[in-house]
Amino acid sequence: MTKYIERLHTHNISAEQLPFEDEMFDGITSMFVVHFVDDFEKYLKEHHRVLKKNGFFALTGRTSGEKAF
Repeated sequence: MTKYIERLHTHNISAEQLPFEDEMFDGITSMFVVHFVDDFEKYLKEHHRVLKKNGFFALTGRTSGEKAF
């Protein structure tokens, strides 16, 4: 599994203005980011723009209450 670590890239950038070309990614994961986004619609449009046709977008966020763990 660690043989692929060199292919992993992380970025600390604005989620509402991505510095990538259109349809660049097969998949995008966005973990625990959404509650920090100022303009959720712009965030979604930018991710859609850089995602290839039939690509996947995995979004997670925090929760609270009884079901939080």
